[in-house]
Amino acid sequence: MVVWARELVLELGFSGQELQVPIHCDNQSAIAVVACNGNTSRVRHMAKHARFINEYIQAKELDLVYVQSAENLADIFTKALGPAEFERQRSRLNVEDVPSTWAKVAASAREHAVVKDVEMEEA
Repeated sequence: MVVWARELVLELGFSGQELQVPIHCDNQSAIAVVACNGNTSRVRHMAKHARFINEYIQAKELDLVYVQSAENLADIFTKALGPAEFERQRSRLNVEDVPSTWAKVAASAREHAVVKDVEMEEA
């Protein structure tokens, strides 16, 4: 998916030299497997995938970056988080709570309607 999105961005006319896509990973073992190109006896079943990713890393098209588990934004999509952690991750994604957003919209609409009513009464 990341490779496809990168190709789409290039197709749209953005320069490839400045488009090294970072992939954040909290699994140090996975990073090590990719770094050694999948050449270990214990991960033979993943060697093809590791080589595929390593090709893009060597070509400077992808960058595999380690992030601590607590800072991994993907967790909100893949794990059952507690309420506090969910709120923290959601705020990092700049996503607002829908009910509170709708409450703000409704309050603004009511305020706007009241102002219009007052203007009509004054006229």
